[in-house]
Amino acid sequence: MNESQATVRDRITHLNLEYPNKKQAWALGSNVRSEYVRLTGKHPEKKLSEKTSGKGSHCFAVYPKSFWPKMDKIITNSLNSLQGLLPFKKEPK
Repeated sequence: MNESQATVRDRITHLNLEYPNKKQAWALGSNVRSEYVRLTGKHPEKKLSEKTSGKGSHCFAVYPKSFWPKMDKIITNSLNSLQGLLPFKKEPK
């Protein structure tokens, strides 16, 4: 996370929440993106970053600081409502 942009993963870490499993993380990212598009009428910028698993990289959506309070609310509400939340684990080979 830098001073002006953050990914969903950055905000989860900032909030000291356990990182969800891969399927939940993708759904959470989709919810955040949908709300951003609804509010701004445009898709968020993307930045090439290392994957959470540490193997490879892909583009992650990055959101401006002005959207962080909304992101935090979506993330907190979503993760608090999940039952049996597991930390992110690497898929077996």
